[in-house]
Amino acid sequence: MSPINPIVNLPEPLWLGLHALVALGREPEQPRTTETLSESIGCSKTHLSKVLQKLCHAGYVTALRGPGGGYQLALRPEKICMLHVFELLGGPFIPTGCTVDHHQNEPCLIGAMMDELTIAFRDYLATKTFYHLLRFYELTPEIRIGVSVSQRTGGSCRRAANERN
Repeated sequence: MSPINPIVNLPEPLWLGLHALVALGREPEQPRTTETLSESIGCSKTHLSKVLQKLCHAGYVTALRGPGGGYQLALRPEKICMLHVFELLGGPFIPTGCTVDHHQNEPCLIGAMMDELTIAFRDYLATKTFYHLLRFYELTPEIRIGVSVSQRTGGSCRRAANERN
């Protein structure tokens, strides 16, 4: 059985987009071509090109044509909301509940927990900008996300995100 990450099962376009943004953010003055980006990321030039076009249309990166052209960040890192990037390239965060149909009119605690984790991760990303991601790459701080899940009838999700510099 191959390993999975059930909590962070991100689609390939999102992984590619995040890696491309990091590469562009590390050298903001230097335009990078699709070819050089795909080589540094280790991915298909065709797939990356589609992702970069989405980022262009959303206004996060700009394409410079001609000799010396390529892609650059169009916004300062602190103006790029991580939740927006995740939803642009990966789709909306929608709690889906349990996908197993066997509960005989009883709530599924596992589905409820997964929904709470989805909401907590979405809320966490809403508080972070691309600047935070770049700092993570530069400083590699320890990031902890604590989630408390309680029954839907009496509680709510409590999220604590702490970064240690």
